[in-house]
Order: sequence, then C-alpha cells, then structure tokens
Amino acid sequence: MGKEPRLSIIIVNYNTGRLLDGCLSSVFESAPDADVEVFVVDNASSDDSLERISKFGRRLKLISNQENLGFARGCNKGLKESRGEYVLFLNPDTELMPEALTRMLGFMEANRRVGFAVPKIYLPDGKVQEDSIGPFPCILHVLFYWSSLGSIFPRLKERLFRKYSLTNEAFKVDWGTAACLMGRREILERLGGFDENYFMYCEDVDLCYRAQKMGVETYFYPGAEILHHRGKSHHNQKGIEDIKRRSLYYFFKKNRGLWYALSVMALTVLMASLKLVIVFPLASVARHSQRLQEALELYRFELRWHLKPQSISYVLGC
Repeated sequence: MGKEPRLSIIIVNYNTGRLLDGCLSSVFESAPDADVEVFVVDNASSDDSLERISKFGRRLKLISNQENLGFARGCNKGLKESRGEYVLFLNPDTELMPEALTRMLGFMEANRRVGFAVPKIYLPDGKVQEDSIGPFPCILHVLFYWSSLGSIFPRLKERLFRKYSLTNEAFKVDWGTAACLMGRREILERLGGFDENYFMYCEDVDLCYRAQKMGVETYFYPGAEILHHRGKSHHNQKGIEDIKRRSLYYFFKKNRGLWYALSVMALTVLMASLKLVIVFPLASVARHSQRLQEALELYRFELRWHLKPQSISYVLGC
C-alpha cells in the first residue's frame, strides 16, 4: 500500500462547472501531490462540470452520484472514501490563496486541542465574509435580527454577533462554515460526519455543535485566506431560502427541542408582522425606494413561509 495522504480535500459539486474549474486549479497550484488527495463528489450535474474537470486526470478522484444527494450526504460519501489524517471540506465556488493549505495544516498541527479550523474568507468585492463564523443560533438572534435592540444594546449585540474583520489573531468560535472547514479525521469519525438530515445549510453549525459537546474546539484562523464567490453557484433563490429555513428549524428542534423551534417561529411571525405594518405605508408612498421595496418583500416572504401549512408540518415532523 502507498503512503497515506496527509490531507484529503472533499468538494461537493452541483452544476458549478466554471467555478469548480477555478477552485481545482487553485487547489493543485498549492497542494503537493504526495501529501494531498482531492475528491470531487458530483451530485448528478447536468452542466459541463465533468467535461471541465477531466483535464485534471488522475490527480482527481471523482465520485459520481445518480441524483442530487445534497451537501451533507455528498461530504460524507467523500469522507468514507478518503484516507487523510486531516480533511478539508471545500466549496466549488472558492479559490485558495497562496499557502492557504500549508498554513492551515501548520495551525492544526501546532494546536492539537483544535478540532476544526476555518480561514479568513474574502468575498469578490474585497470584504471579509463575516458570517463565515458565529455563535450557535438562538432565539435572541431572531429578536436582534428583527428589532432595533442592536442599536440600543450595541455591546450585547457585539457579543452575540462577533465580527473578526479587524483582527489578525486566531480565536475560538462556536462554528465555522463548511465552505472551507478543516478537521481531524479522528474527530469526524467519532461524530459520524455530517447529519444527513440536512440537505444543505446548518450542517456545519450542527457538526461544530456536536463537536463542542464532546469538548472539541473550533477556531477561526486568519493566517490562511481564501476567496468565496458566494451565491454564484445558486440559481433558484426562493428554493434556497426555503432550504435555509428548513435547516435552521431542524437545528432548533434537534438541539433545543420542539417548543423552542415553535417559539422561534412565533416570534418571527410577530416581528415580521410588526415590521410589515410599519413598512407597508412607507413603501406605498415611496415606490421608487429600492430599500423599502426589498424590505417589504422580505417581510411578506417570511410571513408566507412561516404560516404555510407545509412549513408548520415540517417543523412538527422533522
């Protein structure tokens, strides 16, 4: 048998051909072949993804699914086939910056108590993706999101929504995004990988939540950097928003209980209704205000989603 790779990189793809091409190019530019194995788990793409990545040849290990299994199941299939001591889950719409892999591996090896690490993630406009880490979701986040309490209690808001754009030091976080999440194989195997009840979204939050209950720490490490073309891999935005909410409420029910999930739903309906009462008259007068029209559409969408029988049935039955 050959030498076990130091790192396994797992990329789950669904119709992101051009972005995947750029992602893999950045990976192979920074990954020494002898130490890294790269998996692409393709969820039955109908675009030119497979044709585009054929140029990478044997450097790439392809797992082709007959249907779209979602992100969590796709990652787990790659995890079962991989052999690396460390595992990096990487979105196809990302690009590694120089030395990102070397630095993340160095950080993990120098800090044995760290189970998972997420790098500093930049968006195409040069801004840092601040929501790539955060505290575990709770009802207070919903309250702050919908109300003006953040303006009244800025210090409390800062504690709830920690931002890292101004720091260059590593620090412990509750969770890190699986857009680029490095973990130790031994911990991933103890956790059983991602919970496959998540199609996508919140599976990374859930993974880190279960890890923390085991005493495993997740860290933000700004010494490594990547670029994230966020949103470019999704086309059905309304469908994505539906999946996001289903995943969030599954997380609440699984980890905090049914009544907690229902309380979050009720609070969201209440706050969205109050906001709609305030914004609707203003938006009717200022029809050319894009900001008001977008806010109006958001509140309407939240009310429609939370009051749909299908949404309520999902939360009760998930």
